[in-house]
Amino acid sequence: MKGLFVKGSWEGYIGAILVFNIRVFSEERAQFEGQKNVLSFGVGGTIGGSYHFTERWALELGFDYGYVPTDPVVTHEFDLALGGVYHF
Repeated sequence: MKGLFVKGSWEGYIGAILVFNIRVFSEERAQFEGQKNVLSFGVGGTIGGSYHFTERWALELGFDYGYVPTDPVVTHEFDLALGGVYHF
């Protein structure tokens, strides 16, 4: 799958994502929350790019934002990731 923005060895992307979290609380926090585990879902977006060294290997940098509404609060999550990619 190719990204929308390709220039030589560089490839950029933007997209929408679905976010989910499983939170596991310690004993004291579980008593406060009233449950030991909480599963929550949300939506978000991502933007990033990759540099292809070869046809198969690349280095990718991405920034993600997630909006995960929970009962008492709304959680905003940010993630910055750098990693190696191997294309099959």
